[in-house]
Amino acid sequence: MPPSEWKHDAQDGNLREHMTQALMSVLKLGDKGSVEVGLQLADDSVFQAQLDCVRTIVGDGLAALRIALTDTSERKQTEDTLRYSEQRFDDIARASADWIWEVNAEGTYTFASNNVQDMLGYNPAEIVGKTPFDFMPPGEMERVAAEF
Repeated sequence: MPPSEWKHDAQDGNLREHMTQALMSVLKLGDKGSVEVGLQLADDSVFQAQLDCVRTIVGDGLAALRIALTDTSERKQTEDTLRYSEQRFDDIARASADWIWEVNAEGTYTFASNNVQDMLGYNPAEIVGKTPFDFMPPGEMERVAAEF
């Protein structure tokens, strides 16, 4: 979307000054910078973007800035959806009378609901990072492993 289609509606009247100072800092110090911004478009919709800036040398050793603006709207929407889904899972797990757990591909617990304490006597922090085999009596691990 060409810059001529953007319009600026800053809550902070010094936004332009802050951005100018940040860009000049990158130019002078040789840093690189990145910031997420919301830009209001001419149709009043908001365009979520990441502004990346890096100092480079051009021509006769002159310092210049390379600036890239990347649309992050879809990523932001995905992150919001994931956060909502995680919150729903957490709410359901906490409300359930059952012990709910989650394991990764290596079989290590990555989540254990609070009800594990009622069932096994361990608090969730004692479960996470371990495998089911860590909680089996001697000989049981071999028996279960053979069944699988």
